[in-house]
Amino acid sequence: MCSYKKVQGAYDLVLHNYGPAKTIGTIHIRLHNGMRADEFHVLTKQIAKNILDEYGLLLAVGIYAANDKEKYKDIKRTYLE
Repeated sequence: MCSYKKVQGAYDLVLHNYGPAKTIGTIHIRLHNGMRADEFHVLTKQIAKNILDEYGLLLAVGIYAANDKEKYKDIKRTYLE
């Protein structure tokens, strides 16, 4: 996930195996909080397609906004460090 230029991190990967030929999963990626919905929509769909093509894995890609603003600094320090 992190090989994509706009992805700042990848978290919460969950995979469900339903036999030798069927695995589905979810993952969340962190993106810059200034991205527009149409930009992250295209990116998440491209990631899902690439994963399906390369690994045969159906993956739903969710997003987290980076929240780089100073006003969130205390919350981030308390809960994420």
